[in-house]
Parts: sequence; C-alpha cells; structure tokens
Amino acid sequence: MSIEGKLFVREGLLTDPVAQAFILNGVFTDVESGSKFDTKNRELFQKLSPRELIGALAQQGYEVMLGYHEGRIIGYVGFQEHRNEGEPNWQMFRMKIQPEYQGKGYSVPLAKSFIEKGREHRVYRLKWGDEATRNEKMVKLLRILGQKEEELGITVDQNSQWLTVKSQNPPVL
Repeated sequence: MSIEGKLFVREGLLTDPVAQAFILNGVFTDVESGSKFDTKNRELFQKLSPRELIGALAQQGYEVMLGYHEGRIIGYVGFQEHRNEGEPNWQMFRMKIQPEYQGKGYSVPLAKSFIEKGREHRVYRLKWGDEATRNEKMVKLLRILGQKEEELGITVDQNSQWLTVKSQNPPVL
C-alpha cells in the first residue's frame, strides 16, 4: 500500500476545497488542550479566523502533510521546520490516521511518505515528536521504521527519536 503525501502550504493545497476543509475542520479541531502546540499558539487560535490562522502558522514554519490513498485523505502529519546550523529539520508534533482507516496498516506507509517528502525537500533530519516516547503507538512505529532502515535509506535513533535521511541513492518506495 502506498500513500501519496502532499504538503498543504508548500504544494499549493491552500485553495483545494477538500484539503482546506480537512485542515479547518480536522487538524485544528484535533489540537490537544495543554499540548506544547496548544500552549504556544492558544492566543492565535482565540483571535484569528481559521483561514488567518493557517497563514499565521505557515509563517512560523508549521506545515501539514496530508496522506492520500486512492484519492481520499486517510491521515496527516503536522510538523514545524527548524534550522540547525543552516540545515533544515522537521519536527513532527502530530501524526493521525482518520478513525475509519485506523488499524488497517496505514501508519507505516504514511510515515514512509513523510520521510520521502523530507528527502524531496532536502530535509535530512526528522524529529519524531518530543512526546513520542510516551505514545505507545509512536514507539511501535519507530521500532518498525528502525527495522526498515536499509530499505528506507534512514537511520533511527530510538532514544532521541531522530531519523536521519540518507541523501545518496534514495530508495524507491
């Protein structure tokens, strides 16, 4: 099974009505109260319209990769771009599979698509969320990705939750 990843801001989905509705009604209503993202951006959520909020968060480097399978959005990865010594890295803060697709094997293909998007955009360091070690499903996903390092062209540090994407000879996913 393959998942096509599309970046909401960078790949021009801002005007796609289906993607826009998913972001406005799905991602933003899914923010966990008290999370780092909620705490950091609560004021924006309270004073801006949803469309203004998308623009404000995009200016802060926030992005959402929507995962498509057979033309339907099956889930998303929310992340923020940071720079370390000039090199970009993406720090994921949320990965979610839509309820009707959960338990059907979509998380690994969605993660592979996120890794490939990083490679396409020359981002070779991906942080798998600060709180991933407390999330049982994310720990399991990191373990699975760690078993597929050679196939995916990555190295996984289970302790720090960083994935390093190899830029040479990217694999065909």
